[in-house]
This record gives sequence, C-alpha cells and structure tokens, in this order.
Amino acid sequence: MEPNQPPGKVWTYDELPTPTDGSRWEIFDGELVVSAAPSMWHQEVLRRLYEAARHLQQQKIAMVFFAPLDIVLSPTRVVEPDLLVVRWDRRKASFAKHALEQAPDLVMEVLSPSNTAHDRVRKRRFYARNGIREYWIVDPEDKTIEVLELIPGGLSYRQAGWYASGDTAKSILFDLAVELDPLLLHPLDEEDD
Repeated sequence: MEPNQPPGKVWTYDELPTPTDGSRWEIFDGELVVSAAPSMWHQEVLRRLYEAARHLQQQKIAMVFFAPLDIVLSPTRVVEPDLLVVRWDRRKASFAKHALEQAPDLVMEVLSPSNTAHDRVRKRRFYARNGIREYWIVDPEDKTIEVLELIPGGLSYRQAGWYASGDTAKSILFDLAVELDPLLLHPLDEEDD
C-alpha cells in the first residue's frame, strides 16, 4: 500500500507506516520512494551474500545485517539496503532500538529488473554523499559485481573492481571474497543429481 503523496510533501521517518506487503519505503531528502517486494531469486542471492559475509561477524570483525533494516541518517534520509556491514568497533555507537543511525562501512544492493536505475544511480549518489565507504552492486542478470570505493573527501565513488563469471569479488575494507559463479548460479540452471 503506497501512502497518499501530496505534491511537495517532505516525508520523515516518523510518518512512515510499516509496509505489510513486502515493499520497501525509503526517504531520499524528504521524497518518499516505494519499491516493489523483491523476487525469490533476489532473496536467494541475498541469502548467499549473507552466508559469504557471516564469518566477519563470527570473528568479531564486523556486524552483518540484511534487509529489512532501516538506515536512518536523518528524519528525511532513510534507506534500506539489501545487506550492510558495520565494523565491530563501531557496533555500540551505531545501533538504536529499530534502525542503524549512522552510515555503515559497506552496503550491497542486489539488482532487480525493476530497480536497476534506482540502485545504480540514485542510491549510488545517496550512499556516496552520506559517507558509505564501500558499495557493491550485484547484478544477477548480467552475473557481475561492481565494487565501488568512496573517493577521499566523499561525494562520489570510483570503481575498485568489476567482476564477472569465474572471478572472485573482493572487498576493499574487509577480509571478504565472494566467488561469482556459486553466488549467481540460478537454481533452475543447476544440474539435477
């Protein structure tokens, strides 16, 4: 259910009802953006990413979370990335009761056909402007991962790596390496035993 959006309305986090249909509601500088619920394949890729990053939490290197979890950078700047990572030494200062209240160190977005431009353009700019040091764009359709690094001084990213089939994507901030082929192998493409 999408709320009524009067022209020029500046939305805040406190005004958002909880979505009941699996959709995601985010606020970009006061503008409400509603995205459709993710597909099963999107969620499977996200599960695999979380499994690949879980050792960071087990070894107390970083906290690893997946959607739905809001990042509330201000009342008018609220996003919900697919996966986020916060250094272990920042965990106590970072978390409120229901949301992360400062920029994580790493975010990952899994593209869906309906959100490609949103994640590649709008979120990329937003994450850079808000000091997120590393951003992964995972494209299950093209079977690629783009790793972006915040340019010193902030405000934009540069490409730190672009990975395709046969490659292993590597984080610039953490001991995290993800093999693309097992990550992006669709269940319908797998051989039956």
